[in-house]
Amino acid sequence: MCENEAANIPPTQLICLSDFNRHDLLWELLTNIQLFTGPHLTAASILLNLLTKYGLSMALEAGKPTLESTNTKSRTRPDNMFCSADMPMAFIYCDIEEENRPVNTDHFPIISILDLTIDQNPPPQ
Repeated sequence: MCENEAANIPPTQLICLSDFNRHDLLWELLTNIQLFTGPHLTAASILLNLLTKYGLSMALEAGKPTLESTNTKSRTRPDNMFCSADMPMAFIYCDIEEENRPVNTDHFPIISILDLTIDQNPPPQ
């Protein structure tokens, strides 16, 4: 493929969300000091390396818990949402909604609203 053809390929935007079950100071509640041990941080470093490699940033605000343990009521952040570095501006809303948690689950829903309007004006050449 020649360079001119490659220039016409639109940039790829990526949203990655999951129950990663990885804990790091970048997003986890600081009260969960027990999660910042060697094995947990090593596991999180793999995810952090992938985020760096693919230029992803966190869409959900740091410090927001996504799980409340049914038994202990402790709150942690195993779920997360990452997106291409230039996409956070597309997020009109991204937050947990505890009040909308389904029955029989300990995870809070993450609700996101995005503006995916495509600019119809071609860039100047």
